[in-house]
Amino acid sequence: MKPIYDHLSLTWRIFMKNLQFITFLWLIHSFSLTNICHANPKIDLLNCAYSGDKSCVENALSNSADINYRDPEGTSALSLAIEQGHDHIVKLLINRGADLEVEVYHDGKSPTPLMLALGTNACPKSKSLPIARMLINAGADVKAKRDDGRTALMLAAALADSATLKLLISKGADINAQSKKGSTPLMDASKKGNDETTKFLIENGAEINVKDYQKTTPLISAVFYGGNIEVVKLLVENGADIEARNITRATPLHLACAVEEPKIEIVRYLIAKGADVNACSPNFKGLHPLGAAMVNGYAEIKSVLLEAGAELEWDCSD
Repeated sequence: MKPIYDHLSLTWRIFMKNLQFITFLWLIHSFSLTNICHANPKIDLLNCAYSGDKSCVENALSNSADINYRDPEGTSALSLAIEQGHDHIVKLLINRGADLEVEVYHDGKSPTPLMLALGTNACPKSKSLPIARMLINAGADVKAKRDDGRTALMLAAALADSATLKLLISKGADINAQSKKGSTPLMDASKKGNDETTKFLIENGAEINVKDYQKTTPLISAVFYGGNIEVVKLLVENGADIEARNITRATPLHLACAVEEPKIEIVRYLIAKGADVNACSPNFKGLHPLGAAMVNGYAEIKSVLLEAGAELEWDCSD
């Protein structure tokens, strides 16, 4: 048997003999990879925008990359920069003439970059909202709608973002625009329980008693979803119908007595403003406010209603 070093020596000689050829193959492989990586400036641009590398984006554009290129899913350099919160890339693309109205994706939820900035959950709002304002100031269409009819103003109201809200209004956004289901910016603000946003919208002409497809009003939204007494007060003091009924014929007081986490101060306030404690709703559980409180086991609310004259027996047959 030959010593093992003879085998190693043989292997080394074979390797050295073929080193030149191996080096040649490696060089060809590297050259091919380089060409592949840079053969399509459009793809380079998308990758650079995603990473937030400004010089990389500039190089891709210098290599004739189409700034408005979208892949089969609708992804563009601008949409990627928005989702990643790269405001410096967004600014660069805007300055280079990126289309601010090009369709983003094909899901109908983000028809424009502005809608994407207001609706994205990919990055913190502390980054996406300033980007939204940057797009607005650059001339983005503030009246554009998603497939469901929701506007940028509705999204801003839902986010309780007063700065963007004010900017949108100043640029001509329709404060009373309704989605396909009838929702308005004021409904969104009321639903989120934000008193500052609600106040601003009311002061700028938002319709107080508008109804959506379920006959929900801003006040009903504030009571059932928002739970903020200050929002409820703002709406009532500015003319909200305290006896408005939704699709189940429930009034704001009905709903205040039936929500999962009732606010006794809202119940007291509505009663103080004249809400009918014996309002009847054949299609609502409990039939009237007292019944709703009893069904849900809300003893304190029951006491408040009884003190206000609620009747223990009622007839909702009519």
